[in-house]
Amino acid sequence: MTIKIGILGYGNLGKGVECAVKHNPDMELAAVFTRRDKASLKVLTPGVKVCSVQEAESMKDEIDVMILCGGSRDHAGKSATFPLTITQRCTIILAG
Repeated sequence: MTIKIGILGYGNLGKGVECAVKHNPDMELAAVFTRRDKASLKVLTPGVKVCSVQEAESMKDEIDVMILCGGSRDHAGKSATFPLTITQRCTIILAG
């Protein structure tokens, strides 16, 4: 079984997580979510969807684990405010 990963935030932490996912054959990067303009983001993994943060809820059935990579100062209370439908479907990991 492949674990489908979502990355929220694509700065240094998000890029590092993407590289780690590439080295784990039981993981697959399903999407990268950003607050920036989607067109400006170039991910390293070919074929991976780049989505706005607002699209995360619509992809709840395509992601098993969402890794939040906003930096430590950005995480205060984030998992509590993440849409309930996402948290009921996938695990949230705070990186940073």
